[in-house]
Amino acid sequence: MVDVKGIDRLLSFSEDEYFVVSVYLNVDGKRFTKRDWETLLKDLIKDRRKQLQAEPIPSAVRNALEGDFERIQRFFNQEYSGKGAKSVACFSCLKKNLWQVYYLPQPVRSRLIVSHQPYLPPLLTLLTENKHYCAVLVSREKARIFKSYLGEIEECSEIFDEVPGKVRIAGWYGLEERRIERHIEDHVHRHLKKVADALARLFKVQPFDGLIIGGRREILPDFEHHLHTYLKERIIGRINVEPETELPIIWREVGKVISQFEKAQKEKLVQRVMEESQSGGLGVIGLKETLKALWQGQISTLLVQEGLSLSGYVCPKCGYMSDNENYCPYDRLEMRKTPDLMEEVVEAAMIQNCEIIHVSESQVGEMAGLLRFKI
Repeated sequence: MVDVKGIDRLLSFSEDEYFVVSVYLNVDGKRFTKRDWETLLKDLIKDRRKQLQAEPIPSAVRNALEGDFERIQRFFNQEYSGKGAKSVACFSCLKKNLWQVYYLPQPVRSRLIVSHQPYLPPLLTLLTENKHYCAVLVSREKARIFKSYLGEIEECSEIFDEVPGKVRIAGWYGLEERRIERHIEDHVHRHLKKVADALARLFKVQPFDGLIIGGRREILPDFEHHLHTYLKERIIGRINVEPETELPIIWREVGKVISQFEKAQKEKLVQRVMEESQSGGLGVIGLKETLKALWQGQISTLLVQEGLSLSGYVCPKCGYMSDNENYCPYDRLEMRKTPDLMEEVVEAAMIQNCEIIHVSESQVGEMAGLLRFKI
């Protein structure tokens, strides 16, 4: 699981004298070999080193930067196996004891940034776009609870209760047998309530956005009956998987539910934005219109084309953004050119606490948004 405390340290890290080297490398084994991304990293460092040659950097700072470059190359060449991730984010400022690596389950665009703060927009976008999920598998005497985030699954508890087995006893008109059955069912219900209470405690400490419940179909209604209302409202799917199932199968079935749920949520969101924009409501489609709405603080949910890369311009005074305007239409000032307009977009969205969702180009074009209000 991604270390949130480590993210907090990166957000607060700022260095006036030395540089931080931030590297995002796409290591997706379906697209690249180890030789491919080792060569790409080498080229990224070579290009950045060349750009820095003309800058008046003190020799001590330049030597420290070279140390960071060497540390990063050594990590990717010798320490990282290329398994267990589709991308890797690496942050280094060895002079200030900063070295953090994140293995990411989704591909990001490869890049290398040298600045006085860690370059975080790609990582923050990934963290904010991904939801937290919980899966609970129950049987009459056992339960397992899992957390899922960023494509990873982690078991966080296992519950086992001794529930008497079913027996058949010849009694006076079957009264003894029915009494034993009631006794067994009482044990089962107490077990299910215990699991539901454990789930509620987990939610209070580590809230999740969606809940998947699994087990035999005949037991799930009884289990749902014991769930708190706020947990019932978060159920996104049910699976016929019991606690004794092996983890790879559990993860496969849980992953299917999450994938289907997220796909449906995106489709609903896109449809809503399109309907709102066509009716003159709280929807905006198109790069220019969406950038303007973001600048005005109107956007609540920002939809961005997957893999979108743009150069553009930013007003140094008011922060107005454009992909093709040299002068700010509001301050009449010459705009600052930026090779990565998406960095500015993500930063603005983060400041405004916008949700960022990546969608396919065919759905809404390069960019769209759901508005908080209309002007």
